[in-house]
Amino acid sequence: MDFIEDWPDILGSEMYRLAEPITHGELSLAELTPGLFMVVWRGKPISLTFTQFKILYWLVERAGFNQPYRRLYDFVHREGFLAGDGDKGYWTNVRSIIKRIRQRFRDVDATFDELHNLSALGYRWGPLVVRPQLGSKEAEGGIVLGELEAYPAVGWVCWKEQPVELTLVQVRIVALLASRRGGFVSYRLIYDLVHGEGFFAGEGEEGYRVNVRSLIKRIRKRFCDVDATFDEIVNFPAEGYGWRNPEST
Repeated sequence: MDFIEDWPDILGSEMYRLAEPITHGELSLAELTPGLFMVVWRGKPISLTFTQFKILYWLVERAGFNQPYRRLYDFVHREGFLAGDGDKGYWTNVRSIIKRIRQRFRDVDATFDELHNLSALGYRWGPLVVRPQLGSKEAEGGIVLGELEAYPAVGWVCWKEQPVELTLVQVRIVALLASRRGGFVSYRLIYDLVHGEGFFAGEGEEGYRVNVRSLIKRIRKRFCDVDATFDEIVNFPAEGYGWRNPEST
């Protein structure tokens, strides 16, 4: 599930789904019940509003990648909504939210410095993600296959020398599919990778397939954003998904 991109406007909606817990370095994020959040930084709880949690979750899920002002604003207010003066009046809104988030962290840790401002570009959580050096700890568990490079340890994926912006969970799924190139990974295994073994959602025993299809659709779109001809993720009807074997093409 890509929780953030599908976030409904109303917490009480039947479509509403809880955010997946995230642990990134010394930060832990979780949604316990709709509207009730847990944010822990270096062992200390952080109190955030609903909007602040949404923005923080988005940034942490995409840690290391620059997030433009417009993308952050559209995420909170829905695409196309405008506020403030001029075409870029939304910058003020985003800066204000980030300023309050940063202050909440500094209330418990005066040295906090994980939210990086990129001047006219936007914001980023943590250091910029770059290609790990082969043999480094960050490259452990990575896979290089044809035009693909995927390193789950740092959440970095590259396709045809172009970084692909994926969430940490999506990177893990890509690495799993590529590791079984030519074969397939079952719907259930992909779902368990995201939610944990034994979790159920949707209608019926196999309702999770809808969830997986939606997730794969978003992963494909991210690759197509950097290469319109991308067609490496293959569907195996009633079974799951796989990564095309470059040796067979």
